[in-house]
Order: sequence, then structure tokens, then C-alpha cells
Amino acid sequence: MGVLALAGCRAPSVRITTPTVAPSGPTKTSELPPATATALEPDYAKLPIVDPQSASAMLAVTARIPVIEATVVALAAERAALPTVLHREGEIPQLLTPTAKPTGDDGALLRDVRALLAADARHRAAGEAVGEFYQLADVEGRLDLLRLSIERLDFLREAAKKAKADGARLPVELEDLDSQRANLLAILGQAELGAKLLDIDLKRRMGLSSQSTERLLPAGDFAVDTDTVDAEASVKLALERRTDLQALRTSYLGLTPETLPSVRQYLRGVPGAVGLVGNGSVVHPPAWDQKFPGSRLFKRRVDEWAKAIDTVTAAEVAVRRQQLFRLIEEKERATADEVRAAVASLNEQTRQVGLARWRAEQQKTKLADIKKMAKGPFIEVPAELETLRARSDVIAAVMQWHQARGKLGVTLGQFSEAK
Repeated sequence: MGVLALAGCRAPSVRITTPTVAPSGPTKTSELPPATATALEPDYAKLPIVDPQSASAMLAVTARIPVIEATVVALAAERAALPTVLHREGEIPQLLTPTAKPTGDDGALLRDVRALLAADARHRAAGEAVGEFYQLADVEGRLDLLRLSIERLDFLREAAKKAKADGARLPVELEDLDSQRANLLAILGQAELGAKLLDIDLKRRMGLSSQSTERLLPAGDFAVDTDTVDAEASVKLALERRTDLQALRTSYLGLTPETLPSVRQYLRGVPGAVGLVGNGSVVHPPAWDQKFPGSRLFKRRVDEWAKAIDTVTAAEVAVRRQQLFRLIEEKERATADEVRAAVASLNEQTRQVGLARWRAEQQKTKLADIKKMAKGPFIEVPAELETLRARSDVIAAVMQWHQARGKLGVTLGQFSEAK
């Protein structure tokens, strides 16, 4: 049993004992209790049922608040928690002993690094919010077309019911139309849920009340830039602009024996190294023997100690410089790869938008031709539904393009100046 004895000048010693027995884990593997196998298909009598004929397609329509991308960027960057935490760290007072003689402001380097990391955190918070903004735009845009599809399907069913009552032979069964309505309602319900969840999270990121019954409605012209993005030019821009890279470079360039404690503290927070970077070089002073006559030997001991401190400090500075250099090298490579991947995604998504537009315009032309021939609802409505589906695909492609643009913006450090 380990014992630590602490003695005070005029106080009795304090004994703190700690057990030396290591904690033991499970001594044997777990065993499952017996259970009876059951059918995986549930009992329908114990499930809810919804009649698609009577179910409303307006199940969750609420008031909308228009919001644009710039507002999302500004508020999300402003409300990001980490920059505030980093900023407040610099407000903690420092206690200096009367004998302290600082050779320089070693805390200045850490303040500069914190400012860069705070800018990076704001940038990433803004970029993530932009991604959710366009996800919400995608869902909201397709919700309107889904409701319109259900409306046109209902019109077709009424026409079919009337034709059947008149004794006409139907090209489609009423049961098939009900099945289509059930499928559309299922898609609508999932889309409504997705919109609600995105709205809740986006409001949190922007610092808006979560109790508001009004839902955010993305607004803008949602134009798509057809120009191909140059990957290598984007890589060059990212390597210059990214504040997370600037933080590493600032630490590397500012590393001196005086700033060593700050750099050591910064390295402890690098992802993957948290808790693994040690306290660095530690030199214990020699045992000062008060029996030595005179001060010459005492001074020699002090000089030897100071020289030892300088030696191990210089050695640690060299190691820390090598560590930072390796981290910068790896971060630059990772950044370049992220940018190239984001550029490839954006360029391909531009092509996807073009294909979706072509299909939608082809379908619109086909629908216009059918309506000119006035062939009736059994031909026109299915063509309308196909057109609505094609329009929905355009919305999805466009909003995915903007999400890809936002991801590229994150890799470029585009939102670093967001406040």
C-alpha cells in the first residue's frame, strides 16, 4: 500500500493511503438469457392505419420566415460557442511573483493562435449552417411540388370516379390511384419531418428561439455558376487563407525558448495529441548544501543549473519545431486533398444540374404538346405528375450544387472573416 507523508512546520504529518490492488474486469463472458423466437412481421391489428383517401396533404403547413444565406452565415458565426470560449480565455488574470522577471510576453503567441483558431471555428460553424440551409431549401422546395402532385392525383381520381359512374372503361384502377396517393403521402410525411428537424437545428445554430412555431424558409435566386472551378488555383487559395494552417505556421515561426510553454500548450490541443504531449524539459535544481563556506561554490552550482536549463530548453525547442513542421506538412497535404475533392464534387454537380434541367424541359414540352391535343385527364395528369417529378429533381440537383459550393467554401476558408 503506497503512503504519502506530508509534514508542516507546526502541524502533525498527514497520511494519505491509496490501494495498490488494480481494478479487476469481468471474470467471465456474458450469457444471454433465454428468449423465444417470434415473427419479424408485426401483427397488423396492433398497428395504426391511415386511409390515404381521407388523409390530408396539408398535415404540417405552418407560417414561414424567409431567410437568406448571408444572414445564416452571420448569425451562425456569431453564435458559435468555441470562439467565445477561446476569447474569454485571454481574460483570465495572471499572478506574477515579486521576483518574476519575464524576458518577453510569451502569452502573446498563444493569444495570436487563439484568435486564428477562433476564426477557424466561426468559419466552420458558418459553413455547416450553410449546408443545412440548402438542405432545408431542398426539402421545402420539393414539399410544395409533392402537395401539388397529390392535388393533381386527387383530380384524376375524381375524374375516374365520374367516368366509372358513367359506365366508361377506365385506363387506370381506382385502387392503383389510392396506392399512389399513399406512397406520395408517405414521402410527404418524411419530407415534413426532415424539414422540422433541419429547422430546429438551424435555429439553434443561428441562436433563434426553438419555441417559435414559424419555420425558416430559405430565400434567394439559387443561381448556379456554370464555370468550371480550377482545382489547383483553389488549392493555392486555401493554403494561403485557411486559419487553422495559419495557427500552425504562427506557432512554428514564433517558437522560442520564451514562447515554448505556449507552444507546448497549443500542441496539447492538436487533434490526436490531446493528453499525449508532456510537460517538456524539466530540470531539477541541485541540493543546495548550506555547509559550503563562502559563495564561490554556490555561484558555480547556480551557473551549472542555469546552463543545464538552457541546454534542455534548446533541445525541446528543436523537437517542438520538428513536430510543428510535420503537422504543417500533413495539414497542407490534407487541405489540398480536401479542396481537390470538393472541386471535383462541385464540377460534377454542375453537370447533374444541367442533366436535370434538360429532363425537366423535355417533360414540360411533352406536357404542353399533350395539352394542345386535349386528350383528357387520363393522359394529361400522368404527364403532369412526371413533369412535377422532373421539376423536383431540378430543385434537388440545384440545392445539392449549393451544398457542394458550401463544402468547397469550408475547404477554402471562405467564411473565416464571418463575424
